[in-house]
Amino acid sequence: MEPTKAKEEAVTDKTMPKAAPDLAEIMAYRGRGMSLSEIGRLTGRSKQAVSALCKRHGLDPGEVQRFRKDRGAILAVKQKLLLDGITPESVKQMAPRDRTVSFGILFDKERLETGQSTVNLAAQFTKIDLSIVQTPEPGGDLQ
Repeated sequence: MEPTKAKEEAVTDKTMPKAAPDLAEIMAYRGRGMSLSEIGRLTGRSKQAVSALCKRHGLDPGEVQRFRKDRGAILAVKQKLLLDGITPESVKQMAPRDRTVSFGILFDKERLETGQSTVNLAAQFTKIDLSIVQTPEPGGDLQ
């Protein structure tokens, strides 16, 4: 037997690197409440490997289901936490670009919350100006 062929035959499934399991697939399984063993069987991984991956990415099935159910309330709490961390001192320490971007985001969110448009006004006025120019005279053609 040729040495290369012997090496190829000696390599088994156990020594071959397995493709990394698809995180979205594991998240879906955890979201359905499947056990680590069940997920391991479906993905070709050990229960321990699936457990380590779930811990690393915070994929507790109860938490996933709770998040889906109470997403709005959870996000509201996180938003408050983040906004409470914005102090005059922290704003002064921000780079000018970061302050400008933050202002734009907060401005858009405030307009959305109050039912106002966040459309770029310059683009809106251009559209209006064009519609005026293209309006035909009564009984006539476009000017």
